[in-house]
Amino acid sequence: MLRRPHRKTKKGSKCEECRRRHIRCDQVRPSCMNCQGSDRACTYASIGQPRTTPLRGGRSNNNTSSSSSPPQPPAPPPSSSPPDRLLGNSLVNITHLELLHHFIQGTFLFIDRDTASTDRLKRTALSSAFSNLYLMHGILAFAARHISTRVSPERSRHYLDQSTELQTWALANFNPAPPEPDQDACIALFLFSSLTCLQSFADIAAPSLDPEPFFIRFGQSFGLQRGVRTIIGDHWPRFMDSEIEPLLKWYELASLGKGRGSECKSVRELVTQSTDLSLEAIEACQVAIEQLQCILDEYSLHQSMPAHCIYLTLAWPLLVPEKMVDLLVLRRPVALIILAYYGVTLGLIRDLWMVGQAGKHIVHAIDTYLGSSWASWLRWPREVVAIGAL
Repeated sequence: MLRRPHRKTKKGSKCEECRRRHIRCDQVRPSCMNCQGSDRACTYASIGQPRTTPLRGGRSNNNTSSSSSPPQPPAPPPSSSPPDRLLGNSLVNITHLELLHHFIQGTFLFIDRDTASTDRLKRTALSSAFSNLYLMHGILAFAARHISTRVSPERSRHYLDQSTELQTWALANFNPAPPEPDQDACIALFLFSSLTCLQSFADIAAPSLDPEPFFIRFGQSFGLQRGVRTIIGDHWPRFMDSEIEPLLKWYELASLGKGRGSECKSVRELVTQSTDLSLEAIEACQVAIEQLQCILDEYSLHQSMPAHCIYLTLAWPLLVPEKMVDLLVLRRPVALIILAYYGVTLGLIRDLWMVGQAGKHIVHAIDTYLGSSWASWLRWPREVVAIGAL
């Protein structure tokens, strides 16, 4: 692989930290990449120029001090930060270490309990994260979001803030893949996009919203997942020859034909009876329905949802035809009722922390939006997710 030609560091232009460590510096201000990646205070000393305030974790700060002043300690954590995280001038960010440890020991095992498979994927994810900082920040954000669901409300606010801050940095520093990315770049893209999508489920699983803000939030989540589909389609051969290939087993189920069960019988009839849908729209709805029926068929064969079926459930927004997406954007009643059936499948995996009550919220929002005239078509989804218990 061709290497980018090295640019010599101009004498005297290194930041103080790179000079102390005797390493090359890219001289980016206010914080060079070496300091951003290692969460170090980055300062520059130049004749006649003020020294920049130390930066932590790549965050900008416009305050300055004279060049003769020693580096200032980082700002203290927010007041919501637990007391055991206040470490004064320590160079080690204990919170980030805690998040990484939690991701390895707990968050990463949110779906598949196959130890061998999980360990292999874990090694791949962490190896890729250390060479792609946006993925590392995404991993830490995901872990913080997970912890926020398991602690007291006071501590939860702290971890939600951490998750938002880390995710914001990751998105701001996300680098789209070059035209011909190598396998590591493809894996980083897929893992980051997938974690971002999964985290978006946690947002719609939050306390129930009115239909309008809920549809906006769900639309954002749906859009993120369609972006993952683009990445997968563009680089499919590289994924199938990598360590993340087990994560893509659900794709095989996407090509299954007509489902065997009868749970979707009512919504099939609705599509057949619709006179205001084009042939393309009818075909798109039928494909989406059969995918949902296949998920329900798999669930009926097992006492607990198998991992491959969980993947398929979470990936349904990736698999539906583009025409189906158009119908959902337009909020066509038939498409929304099909989406309510998807809410039922999410209800089957509600034990996943990032899913929770998302399925129930989807059915409730659609039922409220469509009103009584469509109630008969929503009877089965309402009964399954127990709308009355919202």
